[in-house]
Amino acid sequence: SPGGSINAAGTIGIGGESPTVAIAASATPMDVSVFKQMWIPFIAPGARRWAVEHVQSGQIASARFDAALPLAFFLERQKPRVSEEQMKLNMRLEDVAFTTFGALPPVRNASGNLVLAGSTFGIDVEKGEVPTNAGGVVNIDNGAFAVANAFLKGPEANIEVQLSGSAAGLGEIADSE
Repeated sequence: SPGGSINAAGTIGIGGESPTVAIAASATPMDVSVFKQMWIPFIAPGARRWAVEHVQSGQIASARFDAALPLAFFLERQKPRVSEEQMKLNMRLEDVAFTTFGALPPVRNASGNLVLAGSTFGIDVEKGEVPTNAGGVVNIDNGAFAVANAFLKGPEANIEVQLSGSAAGLGEIADSE
């Protein structure tokens, strides 16, 4: 596609307890709108649904995915935990705008790294901005979002964030539902 591309190669290995599927893929820089169109619906459908609904704009500066998993992994409803050696995704995101949940204000101009290492998912945010209704901006100076097992339905997540801005702006965010 003129807006970006994903190059992938894969193999199926026969032998052992189960056939193994190995995939290696990389993406050229692209707008997140292009990536959302390329994202196949049956691959991580919950994450795809969230991204389609909440990520409004931004750039994927780079992306790399590697996996070597038993074929049975793809067929099981309850996904077993996998190790970092079995599956790894690294993605660099820049100037991303997204909504989170509830009535929290949207985030804009966010940059950071997304990592899926085995079953563990995380996003490290280096910077971002949260516009407030009063017309000010609260800065995201640092942040982290982590899910210990991304393959569970409705997994628990940890969120840590360092914010700076006016007391009124920080209060507005704290009062959000």
